[in-house]
Amino acid sequence: MVDCLKDGPGGNLAVVRVMVVDDDPNLIDLFEASSGVYEMKVVGTATDGKEALEIYPRISPPPDIVVMDQRMPNMCGIECTKILLQMHPGARIVFVSGEPGVKIEALAAGAIAFMEKPFAMRNLMEVLTQLMENERPPSKIDPQTRTRTLKSTTGNREEMQRDPDVNPPER
Repeated sequence: MVDCLKDGPGGNLAVVRVMVVDDDPNLIDLFEASSGVYEMKVVGTATDGKEALEIYPRISPPPDIVVMDQRMPNMCGIECTKILLQMHPGARIVFVSGEPGVKIEALAAGAIAFMEKPFAMRNLMEVLTQLMENERPPSKIDPQTRTRTLKSTTGNREEMQRDPDVNPPER
């Protein structure tokens, strides 16, 4: 079993709580079925961006991670990401898309990671686990555009910035 645990209140271990936003019912089913294999729990699903904006605030406590697709009816993932982060700045969104061309736009909208579809669930779970541990996920982004945003221990979103390991400050 892949170790996908995070520290919960009082140091207890808890599962990664995930909201899945995707119009593909097979992908949603895969996430729900994977809950029995990985230490993950699907706490909410939506089939488009508008539905996600309605459901997210009703999930208590909020999900640890929102897995967001791009191409969906009614509202695309990038638009939903922008609005969701305006409404809930602490939300952490991992973008998954079969459209690699939206990677830069998704990160600019506030996504903290990007994975191209199709992906292996174990690879996505490794990224989610590392994000929960506030470590940098394995880069699926070319080094020139890699950015990261991590949620601090106080729950505030740090400002998105260039990765200093890739582009060190000039001296």
